[in-house]
Amino acid sequence: MTRRLRLDLGYDGTDFRGWAAQPGLRTVQGEIEAALAMASREEAATTVAGRTDAGVHARHQVCHVDLSDEAWARLTPRGGESAEATTASFIVRRLNKILSGRYGERARGRDLAAARGTCDVRIYSAEVVDASFDARFSALGRRYAYRVSDHPEPLGRWDRLWVEAPLDEAAMNEAGAHVRSPRTRAGPPRDARAWAVA
Repeated sequence: MTRRLRLDLGYDGTDFRGWAAQPGLRTVQGEIEAALAMASREEAATTVAGRTDAGVHARHQVCHVDLSDEAWARLTPRGGESAEATTASFIVRRLNKILSGRYGERARGRDLAAARGTCDVRIYSAEVVDASFDARFSALGRRYAYRVSDHPEPLGRWDRLWVEAPLDEAAMNEAGAHVRSPRTRAGPPRDARAWAVA
């Protein structure tokens, strides 16, 4: 028997080569699966709602993983049987501790300071879900933000495209009016500010 676990997470994609695991490259999926394997002492494959490319950040991403009874038992807090919600909460803390440690080792190897407990991928929550849940096919929607700015600021250096020339919001609105997702009937936002012009 297996348990399907939904993981809600976020990440700073700056140092990742995208979501999907790739041999020899650091990816979000690779980090999460390595943490799961370390915690459960068993290989675990994740399925994600939507893959991202290299350098792309995610404020909220969803994936799921199927855990064997043996892996679940190893992830259960000491003392034996535990409610699924308690074990799921314990798994979040354990995975984040592993992810933080791996990030700290990487930062130290690059002579960077890493505050304790920080990492570039973070599990927000975990929940045991029905086997019919599929992170990819159960997603009700996806939202993307593309940020462009002509006003550099230090805290926004990793999450927006910087341009030196002043932005023409009227031209951007006109161009944006022609952008429409092929999967939705909704039109584009009414003005450039909704397109996250900074």
